[in-house]
Amino acid sequence: MLKLKIKLQKHSQQHKKEINMRAFAKRPDKAELEKIEKASLEVVTGRQTTANVAAPVLAPAQDRTASYTHLKVGDVADVPTHVIKRNPVNARRVTSQSGLDEFAQKLKEEGQQAAAQAYIDSDGSVNLIAGHRRLEGCIIAGIPTLRIEIRPQPENEQQLYLQSRAENTDRENQTPIDDALAWKLLLERKIFASQVALAEALKVDQTVVSRILKLADMPKPLINMLAERPTLMNLRMLDAINRFLDVAGEEETEKLLIEIVNKDLSSRDVDAKRASIQAGPVSRTRGHTQTLKFEKGKTIIKRFEGQGRLVLEINDVKDEKIIALINTEFQKILEQHLK
Repeated sequence: MLKLKIKLQKHSQQHKKEINMRAFAKRPDKAELEKIEKASLEVVTGRQTTANVAAPVLAPAQDRTASYTHLKVGDVADVPTHVIKRNPVNARRVTSQSGLDEFAQKLKEEGQQAAAQAYIDSDGSVNLIAGHRRLEGCIIAGIPTLRIEIRPQPENEQQLYLQSRAENTDRENQTPIDDALAWKLLLERKIFASQVALAEALKVDQTVVSRILKLADMPKPLINMLAERPTLMNLRMLDAINRFLDVAGEEETEKLLIEIVNKDLSSRDVDAKRASIQAGPVSRTRGHTQTLKFEKGKTIIKRFEGQGRLVLEINDVKDEKIIALINTEFQKILEQHLK
C-alpha cells in the first residue's frame, strides 16, 4: 500500500488543507512519480557535493528498479540509498554503533564530505565498492541519498575486495579484526585459493596473515566490545587478548577488556595475567616440625618434603664452648653422611 501526502494552499485563504490519498492495487505512473520526487526534493536541504555544488538526484525514492546505465566512469551523483547494493566482500566487517551514530549526526550537520565509490553493473544497478559507513550513516540520519563516484567495474571479487580494502587502508580505518573476518570469508568462498595466494595479493607476510586469521574465531560479543574500544584494535593487543581468551574463557575476557581500558593495561600486562592463570595458584609446601627439649631450652627441626631442605633451630644456648662443640659435631655429620 502506497500512501501519498500532498499539501495544497489556496491563494484566497491563509490556511492549508491536507489531503490524503491512498493507492492500493494501482502503481503510480511515471508522471505521478516525478511529482512525488519533486515534492520530496523540496524537503531535502543542506546537502553539498565534494565541490560544494549540488549533484543531481537520479531516481525517484519509490522506484526500486531504476536503471543507471547512463552514468559513466568518473560521474558523481546523489543516488537514493535504498537502490544501492552493498559490497558482498566489503573489507570493513566491524562497526561501532556509537561511532556510527556520531557519524550520522555529523552527516546531518556538515553533509557528506567525500563521495563513496561504486560501479554500474550490466543490469544498471549501483554496486558499492567502498563507502558502507557513509551509506549506513545516511540511512540513520534520514538522508535519502548517498553521493557516489562511478568507478570501473572490478574484474572479479578478488579485485572488488582489494579495492575496498585499499580505500579503507588509505583512510586508516581498517583494523585487524576487519581483516580477519574478511579474509576468513574470502578463503571459505574460495575467492582466494589459499593463505599464500591471499598474502601475495595483499603484499603481506604469510605469518602476519596467519596471526590475523586467528582473530576471526573470537566470539561475536567480544568482537562487538572491541568495536566500541578502538584503542584496543592493534594487532599486538589483539594477539594478547586472544591468547588470554584461550586460557581464561569468554566471560573472564569480557572483564579483561573493561580492565584494560580502565587501568590502561599494555599487551605485556595482559600476557602476564594469562601466564599467571596458566601457572595456577601458588602452592606453599608446609614443613614438618619436630621439637626436642633440653634443660634450658628446646631444639626445633623443620623438614620440607620434596625440597631437600632441613632447618635446625636451637634456642637458649649462650655458652660459647657448647656452641663450638655443636658446630664441631655437625661438621662431622656433614662429612660422614653428606659426602
